[in-house]
Amino acid sequence: MPLLIPPQLKLQNKLGIVSPSGSFQATRLQPALAYLRAQGYQIGEGQSLYAQNRYLAGTDEQRAH
Repeated sequence: MPLLIPPQLKLQNKLGIVSPSGSFQATRLQPALAYLRAQGYQIGEGQSLYAQNRYLAGTDEQRAH
């Protein structure tokens, strides 16, 4: 199987940040998002990024959406 190398990210690209499993605390994630924004990337935050359903990032439906 040949090695696939995706194209390099460029400044002004939009990065989508999602949480398909565990939830994030906003206070712990914000420094990373601020760093990426300072580097010139646009950031899109998934709807259930900070949601919580026990130890998961929202319900199954929220995470699938």
